[in-house]
Amino acid sequence: MKQLKSILKVKTKTPTLLLLEVKPNSQIDLIEHGFDGDEKLFRLQKEEVCRNCFNNFFTTFHGEELKASSTFHWGYGGCTCASDHWRVQRNQIVDVAKEFGFEMK
Repeated sequence: MKQLKSILKVKTKTPTLLLLEVKPNSQIDLIEHGFDGDEKLFRLQKEEVCRNCFNNFFTTFHGEELKASSTFHWGYGGCTCASDHWRVQRNQIVDVAKEFGFEMK
């Protein structure tokens, strides 16, 4: 199985936004990592709401039309209620983001 980082590439990176694009022909690799296989983009965002208080957001985009899934929020003020499966997917992408030098707070 390929490492998740090897099938993703940075599409956009700013201090508060990271868009990771899935490389072509990586559907089986995504499935092996527990994803649906039709994901095309992963978006991570962070916003500082007060000094050292952050909100974080994770959204997956599916298919050629880039249909957004629900956005997972965590950080200051609470978090989105989500299944363990969704949190595992988010954590995998957050780990890859760290490897690309994008730190979530």
